[in-house]
Amino acid sequence: MHSGAWTFDGGRARIDVASRLLLLDGQPARLGGRAFDVLDALVERRERIVTKGELLDLVWPGLVVEENNLQVQVMTLRRLLGNAAIATVSGRGYRWTLPAHDDGAAPKLPTATAGNALLGRAELLAQAAAVLDAGQRLLTLTGPGGSGKTRVAQRLAALRGERQACWLVMLAPARDIAQFWAALATALGVQEAGATSLPDLVRAWLAPRAALLVLDNLEHLPEASAAVAGLRDACPQLQLLATSRSLLHVADEQVLRVPPLAAADAAELFTRRAAEVGRPLDSAPDRAAVPSICARLDGLPLAIELAASRLRVLSPAALAERLLQRLPLLKGGPTDAPKRQQTLRDTIAWSHDLLPAPAQALYRRLGVFVGGWSLDAAEAVDDEPASTLDGLETLLEHNLVQRLDDVEGAPRYAMLETIREFALEQLEASGEAAARRDRHAAHCLRLARTAEPQITGAGRGPWLNRLRADLSNLRAALAWTVRERHDPALGLPLAAAMAWPWYFFGLYQEGRRWLAEALALDGAHPRDTAAALSGAARLATYGGDLASAETLAADSVARWRALDEPRGLAFALFNQAIPFAMRGDFANCRRILDEARALFERLADPWGIAVTIAYIGASLGMLPGSENVEAGRLMLAEGRARFRALDDDWGATFCAYYLGLQAMRGGRFDEAWALTAETLTYSRSIGDHYRIARNLHQLAEIDLLRGRLADALPLLAESVALNFEHGRPGDIALQMRLLAGAAEGAGRGDLAVRCAAYADANAQAVTTMPPDDRAPHLQRVERLRARLDAERWATAWAAGATMNAAAAAALIGELGAASGR
Repeated sequence: MHSGAWTFDGGRARIDVASRLLLLDGQPARLGGRAFDVLDALVERRERIVTKGELLDLVWPGLVVEENNLQVQVMTLRRLLGNAAIATVSGRGYRWTLPAHDDGAAPKLPTATAGNALLGRAELLAQAAAVLDAGQRLLTLTGPGGSGKTRVAQRLAALRGERQACWLVMLAPARDIAQFWAALATALGVQEAGATSLPDLVRAWLAPRAALLVLDNLEHLPEASAAVAGLRDACPQLQLLATSRSLLHVADEQVLRVPPLAAADAAELFTRRAAEVGRPLDSAPDRAAVPSICARLDGLPLAIELAASRLRVLSPAALAERLLQRLPLLKGGPTDAPKRQQTLRDTIAWSHDLLPAPAQALYRRLGVFVGGWSLDAAEAVDDEPASTLDGLETLLEHNLVQRLDDVEGAPRYAMLETIREFALEQLEASGEAAARRDRHAAHCLRLARTAEPQITGAGRGPWLNRLRADLSNLRAALAWTVRERHDPALGLPLAAAMAWPWYFFGLYQEGRRWLAEALALDGAHPRDTAAALSGAARLATYGGDLASAETLAADSVARWRALDEPRGLAFALFNQAIPFAMRGDFANCRRILDEARALFERLADPWGIAVTIAYIGASLGMLPGSENVEAGRLMLAEGRARFRALDDDWGATFCAYYLGLQAMRGGRFDEAWALTAETLTYSRSIGDHYRIARNLHQLAEIDLLRGRLADALPLLAESVALNFEHGRPGDIALQMRLLAGAAEGAGRGDLAVRCAAYADANAQAVTTMPPDDRAPHLQRVERLRARLDAERWATAWAAGATMNAAAAAALIGELGAASGR
């Protein structure tokens, strides 16, 4: 590997090897360490085929790793960069196929934010960059709708992304402060865990980072001002760049206004857009009309783009005349709005009024979608599905709708928020808003119900991607059906169908809130209630509330038994078993899972059979007795084979983790390392921080058992940091037991006591990791008590028992420094 940087694929993507970053359109991509190593190796050797063996040696030096680990990383890269980026050469290996050059210096600007849309913004960008370079913590870009605030912010982030971490959070779909925090968590990859609130998790995750966080479209979230101020105060190295039509009114907020385009730049933008719609301004009369058009539109980029789309049917002179005659006649906008805000609204209204009636109807109905939609979703809210595509083409031609990237091969569309606001106004005025929202919710329910059996199976990846793309719509549908309509027939089954997606997205608390509100509705169908209780039990388990999980699961199991529906009962039993496992009651866990397995076998559900076999194997391995351990190993191996036959890496690596745990406890360290490394590789590829932390911990434990303290400490440090960021104090307590043993072995008795004291003080916190044997820990505590004098013991114990999680995490570095490593 070497240090350097490349741009490729037309400048859309950039690799910065020194910082180990892959930037896509100026934004850091979520990419695990091994995947980045594969990317670096392929691009560096882009002139030739790289064999699989060579890649394995480069990325996993000195380790025996199965080839499927490499395949996982290649799949991850292809998901981000497209299938064309990496070619598979049959029987030989892989080759990088996109043109790239090692530039080593300043990168090309990402094409997504370059060019026409930012005409005339160089001075503004320089001012904003100077403000941030001076250390300003909060900068707000403000201006009327359509002035280009978002594009300026995106370009600024892309430029700064070359030298600092940047995240862009699109907040237009957020309807309340809870969705504000959920949007931040999704953008940052923060996963819920335990009872820690999502705002606390986000703040803890950002606190140590020197980064730029772009918060786009804040004006409709007045509660967000306090949240932004809290983020700034809690994260001393964080800089915040907000876009909003109104000021945040936060202390020390610095404001830059995004003005309309100057006359020359506005004319240039119009001229370029005219050429793009096939009407280049070749004649003098055409060019002469441009200044009056741009002046009539107050130099607003969005208004100019909307007007330019009309050149398909109007000459520039005719367009200027119609703008002069038409705009003053438009009514209905807020009369106290700034003049330029009225101009933009009038321009949108003018474009709308020139549409044929079917396109007008489709336009207002599409306003119900939040954050974009697919073609089938548009058809679901339209009265004439056969002509929906034609209507979309009309709206695309007139810049009222934008085409987004495909999701799982299906195109998606969206409106700019300003244009959507007008669509919603028209929808309300038409009197059909409630009916269209009902149809939107019904579509969301069909989507979630169609996805549900795929998610509880090997085909979950594409369906989770679809649901993730529609998360804002699903939230809007839940808000409409549960909070506004109080409709159990739509709201409760939708909340229930989303339980597994919330689990895989790591949004346990949000899912629990929706389910609790939906379960409170009167008149629900018994089946929907049973399903919702089952989903709520699972989310409560992983949210750290085991008492509630047991109550909810028992209620669900009883209801499914009464309904005599074996599939619902099988999953309810599965959800009932997990809290027992987390409490260490593996005998009851096994008993319940045996019943669930029998039901899945009766249903011939291959994924259900595999998952129950895997969990039975994991629970057996925790029971005393070599016969249980061996039985557990065989069941885990069977579960792994079944998952592999289903092409389900999630399930296969679950089994590999517990097989690695058993191998470690049996002293088979090389086998344990290979199995755990396989699971870690997969977990990094999907950004699952919960599993990443567990596997890093296990690798560290293996190294400590092999006497490799220097290798173990960095692994343990990364694991503890992840657990700290994601609010898992119970897991950190277990890790401090492990560190106490390492400190004792290194002759650092006082440090070992502090670790042990922290572990005991937090022993009751819920843990997501397999429980260890507490007896060695208690024996260690007594040995240390005997070796240290009473005062030294008491001082160290008190310090450890009262320290917070951040201080506990710092003990790893202290041991490393003390050990000279």
